[in-house]
Amino acid sequence: MYSCVCIGHHTVINTIPIQHITTDRLRDLSIENRNCRYLDEQLPNSMFNYYSQKSCLFECKLRESQKRANCTPWNYPYFTNETHRICDDYQAVENHGEKTESQIFLESMKSPEIRGICLRRNCLPDCETVQFKYEDKVRHGL
Repeated sequence: MYSCVCIGHHTVINTIPIQHITTDRLRDLSIENRNCRYLDEQLPNSMFNYYSQKSCLFECKLRESQKRANCTPWNYPYFTNETHRICDDYQAVENHGEKTESQIFLESMKSPEIRGICLRRNCLPDCETVQFKYEDKVRHGL
């Protein structure tokens, strides 16, 4: 969410934290039955130390985009236990206007289709989270 903080206006932004916590009984259920993951239940070969649905989605989209483009742009992370190739964007320029490998990669990273694949595959919600709701109030004048 974006708020305009303008000269000559009084802006108040309220931040409301919302914490989702679970009982120990939920942890006793299998991941499949509870349909969520705790911080310490990261997936194998993760580049992150702790699980979150956001990090899972990032890694899944990264892997799927690498498959589609057959490369990784120089400024994106890669999985250290896998071989990877840096995208070569000069090839497309020489072929007169084809999409570059980086463009294919970036379009894949933003693809709702790939996000859906990742959500269906293994990126479960977090069992415990803190979310923030924002409200802003703007008054004219100081």
